Amino acid sequence: MHLTLSLLDGGAISIAICPPPPPFLPPPVHLTGSVLLAPAPHSCTDMTLRLSAAVAPPSKRAEAIHARWLLADLLSLPQLLGGRFARPARIDELEHARLEAVFERGSEAEYGAGGAAAGGAAAGGAAKKKESELIERLLAKNDQDWKRIPGTLHEPVQMFQYLGQRKVKSSGGWAKATTEIDASPSRVAAYLWNFMSYERSSAHKIKNGDMVRTQEEIPGSHSCIQAGGLRFKALLNHRVFANWWCWRTEANGDILVAFAPMEEFGDCEQVRKVEQRILDNATSAASVRGHMYGFYRLHSLAPNVTRVNYIGQGLLRGKVPTILVDWTLKRALGTVVTMQTKFKRKSRDVDRELRGFFPTPPPLTSLRPSTLAVADHCQALADTLSAFAFAKAKVSTPLVSSEYCPSFHPPAAYLTRYDGVPVPNLGGRAEAIIDCSPMEALAHHASLCSRERSGRNRKQKQPAFFIPPHDNPLDTSMVVVYNNPMPLYSREYVTETICYSVDGGDGTQTLMLAFKTLPGSLKIDYGTSMKVVRASAEGLMSFTAEAGGGCRVVLKQWGSFGGWIGNVGQAKKAAAALEAVARLRSYFQRDEELDKMSLQRVIRTVRDSPQTYSEEEQAALTQTQALLRSLPAAAFKDLPSPTPRVKMQLAFHLHAAAGARGVVKGWTIADSTPEECAAREFHKEMRATTVEFYDTGGVDRTITVHNEHAFTLRAELDLGVPGLANREFTGLCVWQWESPRTLVVVYSAIKGLEKPKPPTQRGHTDIVFVFERLDDVGGVPQTLVTMIQQVSLGGRIPVALVDREKSMMNRMMYLEWIRDAVDKSSLVDFQSRKRIVASIKAHDGHYTKAEEEHLRSGLAEFDDFDEQESVALKMVSPSTKAKIALKHGDNMAWGWAATEVCATPEDVLAHVFNVCKRCDISSRDIRREFTPCSEHSTLWYYQAKSPPPLEPRDYLIRTIWRSRPTITGRGYLLVNRPERNDVKYPVNKGVIRAEMSSTLKITPITATRCKIEYVCHPSAGGNVPAWLGRRIMGSAYLSFITTTREAFQMERAVEVWDEEDGQLVGEAMMIGEGGGEGATGRVKNMFKKYKGLQEAGKRYEWFEAMVAVVAENSLMLGGGVETPLAELEVDDGVKIGQMLASMLAGTRLGPRQAVDRWIKRHPALVELDRQEEWFRPMFEAMAKKLMSTVGWAAKRRLMVGALLTWVDLITDMQMIEEYSRSGLHGYANSLAAMIAVCVFFQLSIVWLQTKNVGYGRFVQEATFVLTFVKPGVDAWRVACGTDAPENSFVNPEVELAFSKCFEIACEAVPGCITQVYCMLQRRRAGDYISWQSIASLLISSLTVGYSSATISWDYDNSIERRRESPEFYGMIPDGWRGNAVFNCMFLNSALLLLVRSSSTALLMLTDAKYVWMWLLGDGLLFFTQKFLRRDMRTFFNVDGWIASILMDGIFQLMCKVLVDFTGLVQLRGPGILGGAFWSANMVLSLAVSLLSVHVYFSSEAAANPVMEESMAWTIVGGLSGSWLAVYLVFLSLIHEEYRYTFYSTQTIREWRRAIWMKEIGEDVKEWTLGNWSRWEEEKPDWFTDEIKATVDDSMIPAKALASLNRRAGGERRRSTLGDSVAGVGGRAASGRAASLGGRAASLGGRAASLGDSGAGLGKSPKGHGRRGRGVVLPVESEGVVG
Repeated sequence: MHLTLSLLDGGAISIAICPPPPPFLPPPVHLTGSVLLAPAPHSCTDMTLRLSAAVAPPSKRAEAIHARWLLADLLSLPQLLGGRFARPARIDELEHARLEAVFERGSEAEYGAGGAAAGGAAAGGAAKKKESELIERLLAKNDQDWKRIPGTLHEPVQMFQYLGQRKVKSSGGWAKATTEIDASPSRVAAYLWNFMSYERSSAHKIKNGDMVRTQEEIPGSHSCIQAGGLRFKALLNHRVFANWWCWRTEANGDILVAFAPMEEFGDCEQVRKVEQRILDNATSAASVRGHMYGFYRLHSLAPNVTRVNYIGQGLLRGKVPTILVDWTLKRALGTVVTMQTKFKRKSRDVDRELRGFFPTPPPLTSLRPSTLAVADHCQALADTLSAFAFAKAKVSTPLVSSEYCPSFHPPAAYLTRYDGVPVPNLGGRAEAIIDCSPMEALAHHASLCSRERSGRNRKQKQPAFFIPPHDNPLDTSMVVVYNNPMPLYSREYVTETICYSVDGGDGTQTLMLAFKTLPGSLKIDYGTSMKVVRASAEGLMSFTAEAGGGCRVVLKQWGSFGGWIGNVGQAKKAAAALEAVARLRSYFQRDEELDKMSLQRVIRTVRDSPQTYSEEEQAALTQTQALLRSLPAAAFKDLPSPTPRVKMQLAFHLHAAAGARGVVKGWTIADSTPEECAAREFHKEMRATTVEFYDTGGVDRTITVHNEHAFTLRAELDLGVPGLANREFTGLCVWQWESPRTLVVVYSAIKGLEKPKPPTQRGHTDIVFVFERLDDVGGVPQTLVTMIQQVSLGGRIPVALVDREKSMMNRMMYLEWIRDAVDKSSLVDFQSRKRIVASIKAHDGHYTKAEEEHLRSGLAEFDDFDEQESVALKMVSPSTKAKIALKHGDNMAWGWAATEVCATPEDVLAHVFNVCKRCDISSRDIRREFTPCSEHSTLWYYQAKSPPPLEPRDYLIRTIWRSRPTITGRGYLLVNRPERNDVKYPVNKGVIRAEMSSTLKITPITATRCKIEYVCHPSAGGNVPAWLGRRIMGSAYLSFITTTREAFQMERAVEVWDEEDGQLVGEAMMIGEGGGEGATGRVKNMFKKYKGLQEAGKRYEWFEAMVAVVAENSLMLGGGVETPLAELEVDDGVKIGQMLASMLAGTRLGPRQAVDRWIKRHPALVELDRQEEWFRPMFEAMAKKLMSTVGWAAKRRLMVGALLTWVDLITDMQMIEEYSRSGLHGYANSLAAMIAVCVFFQLSIVWLQTKNVGYGRFVQEATFVLTFVKPGVDAWRVACGTDAPENSFVNPEVELAFSKCFEIACEAVPGCITQVYCMLQRRRAGDYISWQSIASLLISSLTVGYSSATISWDYDNSIERRRESPEFYGMIPDGWRGNAVFNCMFLNSALLLLVRSSSTALLMLTDAKYVWMWLLGDGLLFFTQKFLRRDMRTFFNVDGWIASILMDGIFQLMCKVLVDFTGLVQLRGPGILGGAFWSANMVLSLAVSLLSVHVYFSSEAAANPVMEESMAWTIVGGLSGSWLAVYLVFLSLIHEEYRYTFYSTQTIREWRRAIWMKEIGEDVKEWTLGNWSRWEEEKPDWFTDEIKATVDDSMIPAKALASLNRRAGGERRRSTLGDSVAGVGGRAASGRAASLGGRAASLGGRAASLGDSGAGLGKSPKGHGRRGRGVVLPVESEGVVG
């Protein structure tokens, strides 16, 4: 080609294309044309390509075809360039921004170019004259009688319709939509106007194909012309709509966008352009022209929130059924739904923005008369309500006061206004402090149909919406429907709500909200017939600002629930109705933040403000301390504390005035300053303290603050003992600095008060808290907290009962709460570990001979353990591997454990060497101390409780560490050796001295990961049996490895989490008790401890709630949540979590497959799975643990598999007994031999599987085989995702497949043939055929069908196989269709076995030679086509042709037999039968079955037939027809893209080539192209012609390939590298797919992946135009290049 480049005006570029000039030879195809590149907005280019090709005479057919190919390639140039420079999202964003600016300027803005041409000016002038007329005409349609569209009540977009008086079917009705869109009006208008955006054009392409879509702006106006096609899939013609669009801005800022048919605009240049484009599109030109009318009103509610009202009419025209017209009405609202979804933001953020722009309520005096009447009505009833007696509501909380009146009867004067509305008979009031301004609280409660609450109501199917017109948010009418349990009807509340303000009298304004029930005559349109009962709800709410911040909300409410609800039910409903205030407080609550602020204020006061104490306060301080602190230390005795962190003592001292004598003392160390500890104790007004008081038995509490250092506390407590009255305690609390390092807080009981109201009794308590400052630890302040208390409960309770040790200990546990509130143990341990790590890195100490000997003996323990016969030990965490061994002559067992830790070796060593770290402290500890001996050695003492009746144990251990070089870096060895006695730690009476010898080996793997191995030999001492020591080895000793790994896992940030982190956290989440509150508490505790979980919880606020629900494993009704990730809320997380339990309970698959389907079911989880690689492994680990609890489907598989096997065995035994009794010993012996052979092969598989595991495992598995439950056990293991034991031969999935295949081939198939043949023989002899024989045959066929379906199901649903070979695995869909596919495979196999058994038995009756002829012929056909297609080799990596053919032949022959009699669909893969031969084999099998009937009745055997010929045809034909019908249903249910696998001709060679190209082909190609020239020059010995022949043409440079072709005299003889891989020379490639248990075989994995790698190779694109001699082929192509 000859190209000429020209620069045109306006920056355009023209490129002319013509044949090359002389002296170049003229080509056989003359190509001419041009390319025009014109500038377009947003740095884009419009590209127009025009080409024509002419074949120079004398032309040839090949040259004409070549011309078509050439044109097709060149015409794809705009598409290629568009894809290369595409940036659609950015261009759409720029165009939207430009249009937004136009709409924001208002009506003075002009959308078009401003009349650049005369025609444009004229068109713009004509448009402006018609725009106002069109908009006004369409606005009148808003006054129609609108009816809600059925089925749209719970949609986020309210949809209505007006059908009018339709006289013809094509007239169409009007549709209306109202919704709120989370974008500004100008942005919404820009989206509507930008008809040709990339986003909308792509969606149009997907829905409507190549139908026209175009837009033309009209210069100098607010108008444009848009045209688009609508494709129908039915027999209807497609439609094309060409519309004229215009817009204007109203005085109030609303934007109106209207449209009408293009014909109403008249003729202009833009209309003609659009019309021509419609005609140029063949599909659109043949479509029916439809008409559309409508308009959008865009009203701003907030800067980024718009209320959209849309009214439109679609006229399809032509002959259209009425039902389709009604459907079109709803579809016409699709643009509004699309915008609502596109711009959707988080509901809470939108509501917050709307509250910020809520209008200020007017004063009461300025209300209009109708509104003022509502306010007066509500105020009068509120005043009346105050005169009634109230009862405390159960919904009352510590921070929300709620009470209701069960007998409220308003004056008759106020009942006359009710029209069909129930009379109020219940009232109530609620009060709370809300952590927001009065305006925010009012705005939130007034918006009962807010975005967040409306979304929640839609999920609960409880509609809530405003009644139009909804123009003023201060005066609205709304409908709320609440569902009730059956048989009660739902209740509807139709209320009018007004907002106003009143003068508070002190210069403040109180905001008021009044709501009143509307008359019952007002009917609500729900779009469907809903059975609801009208209820009434009226009330008054006041919002008053508080001096300390926030506002006080008081609700007075009354109403009736209508219908027939008893008094008890009415009372419950009344109490629930008062929850509105509690929900309001919960929505705005900032308890933690406000508590922190108030606590800091008290801390500053205690620390910095000097105090002056009154005489009463000083007396309380002096007397109480004199009473409690004056007791000598000798008067106290130690108490057994439940926790080692709190020490307790008890003394007895008579308090005559209070009647008490027991004094309990306790102390602990808190990680804080004295002033913070004292402030936490003194500041009783914190909300957390208030909530805890009421949650722990508090009934009532009053705090009277005197000054900054004293207050009086009156508290009434419920003792929690039936029969005992509540106790009231009153005391004065005072704090005082005793010294610069000691702070005292005193609670002194106040005497002489009046008795409380019966039955409450007066109690007395005196408490002294002493907070003494200690030295900091690692930069963390430390305080010794001492508590001394004496209590008298008063009444007639014996003092001895009050002074019980257990009661005293429980009181002192309050110190544990103080310590936990300021606990910084993780920081203290971290600082200690840093110091130890620094000393380890700087260590160069000297080791004594004894230490050297200890280290050598410790390292030798690993070798000693390896020499012993060990047994794998199951640990709580699967990531920790453990073994146990017992040396000869040793009474105690040895244990070994290993795992990997995400930390450096120095960190791990420092963590283990710090024997007194806080994270190791547990409730079993009694004493834990250590004495440093050197930088590398320490002596530590540990005393702990033992489970009853065992006595406590103590250990005295010397710990030594030393560095050791390894291949991967510097490792360490840590050895623990028992010490017999020490002066400081002698053997104590009542405590048994135990011993522990252990060695820890730390080996680095990477810079931040290391492997730890641990071997230990414990001796518990005393009379502990050896078997008990071995039993607790894992939990008591080897669990140290797991806790070490978890300690570092807690410190990892979520940003560095990988798949292994997710698995470890998931395992840790399930360790401990499960279910109920235990699981929830465990999850909550983990989110407190794990840094990564804390970060994940902050990033996704719903995540903790979802994890807690999953851990609870409660089978509740969850629902699929379609909400995107960015908008998920806590309620959504709970629903999603509940869904996993349901999937685990109902799936036939394992936990990994259940989690995979759970993730795919929820779009938010799909997005999260892409973002966080740890997410899926974490829940897979949790699901694996949960599967045993809720895996009902897995248990069903176990029971069904075991039951079928047992029933099949029992029926076979019955038949053996029957044959023996009837003298048919040959048949009986045959069946017994078949069962024996099956058992033999299954035992062989068990032996291969367990030969490296242990004898005990073999005995266990052999027992399963001999009891005939092995298939069920294998199915259970696969369903639960159980891992195979270490050193197993294959995984459970492959073991299950081979066990079932041997069972089918050795027992089921020959057994069925034998039984059918015997039945026919006995029928011929006139003998009776028992029902047991028929039942045995049916049970055998069902067992085979279930086994066959299970194999295919497990392999196709394997996540690994679907990921590695998606072209073959994945045909089974989810949900009910997947279950139906399983049933189809089950029936197919059972029916095919019956058909083949019957036909084979008939041929045997005719003549046995026919059976042999068929078997030999069928086998010969199978292997012949295999040989001709070079498809003989399969997956066995053996040496030599003979061994390979022998192994492959046996394997393929077995697969052929299985398919012949069971139709096992898994064996249709390449290398086995192949998809095409599998299907042909099924057809041939059915044909032979039918042919066998004809052969039998045409032979001499028909002289004495076993049955009537018609009956034989009915049986065989019926079974064959049933199989075919089920097979067709099966094909219709599977995924459509996998149907080709049933007719694919791909061979094993082609499959291997595809795999090779997929994995390393591109890398090899790059390598050969880059080195070929060097090899040609250097000529290495291996670079021979034979090697070159194995290299594909695409991997050889062009010059070298041309040279090879010339030397070959044309085209070189070659064998591609893929062929080499598939052939004998490709042994390495076949080796990767060789093992039966690996990724290779169709039964083992990936070899069955089927991909049409030859698709498109050697095929030419379709030509365009006509073929002929010297024909010119003109083509045009246009496009936009970004």
